[in-house]
Amino acid sequence: MTEQVPSPEEKKPEEGQKKTKSPDSPRRLVDRIAGRPISALHMISEADAEKANAVLEGLVEGDAVEKEILDELLDAEPLAEPQAFGTLHRTLMRALEVYDRNAHRPPAGMPGFVLKPIAQPIVTLLTMAMSNSFQERVIRDVRQLYLLREANSVIGTPEYRMLAIARRQLDAVYDAMTSRRQIIPAFLVGGAALSALASILDSLLHDAFGRYVLFAAILLLTVGAFWCLITASAIVRRRTSLILDQPLKILWQAVGGAGRPPREPSKIFVIVATLLLLVGWVLTPLTLAIVLSIT
Repeated sequence: MTEQVPSPEEKKPEEGQKKTKSPDSPRRLVDRIAGRPISALHMISEADAEKANAVLEGLVEGDAVEKEILDELLDAEPLAEPQAFGTLHRTLMRALEVYDRNAHRPPAGMPGFVLKPIAQPIVTLLTMAMSNSFQERVIRDVRQLYLLREANSVIGTPEYRMLAIARRQLDAVYDAMTSRRQIIPAFLVGGAALSALASILDSLLHDAFGRYVLFAAILLLTVGAFWCLITASAIVRRRTSLILDQPLKILWQAVGGAGRPPREPSKIFVIVATLLLLVGWVLTPLTLAIVLSIT
């Protein structure tokens, strides 16, 4: 009797031979996306809350963020470096004092060409608004961190006393900082000024030459606003890097398991300035062309 030789289709993979996991093919990605509505329907129709939660959690895979969350949960000590906390807290308070006094000051060599006398006060106001906003956020976030770690400390321990004293100090500083209000000049909200501006715009729109003057003014204003926002953002970023970045980073390391320290949002203002410039230089000529074609 002859021995049957298995066909290639019937051959099994040799032992020890590992199957390589191929990356998601386009069809597999489509299947995963299409399967989400079905999983959502299963979750809605599931009476057991635990099973419904399991279905919902299964829609998203774990990532590095969840690993950081677990690491923070496992770090149960209120302070990672209690012996250094007092010194680093005082260093941050000194840095906040210097930041409050100097962050909004314009640089001595600020460019501005012939429009510098007009641009410098605007840049100063923008810098003051950005730096004050970030400073209040830093104090608020640090105070909240101290408050939560104080609640996480055993009453009577050195860590509890240090955090309680630091938190009370920040309470007083925060009350003093938030009591300051940005004063809006009266002419910006005055009814007479708004009425006069509306009258000027109406007269310009009803005049052929006035339309060109108006749209040219809009283009120049967008360029000026872009320059002022970029300059103010650059000043705040440099001052924050010089004064606050390092004390915040070291304090966060001493506290431990607290994520990342507050970040100064100068990049957001750069994005806003760029969008403003694009809107002014793209939509304004388009609007002018539409108005001229109608009239």
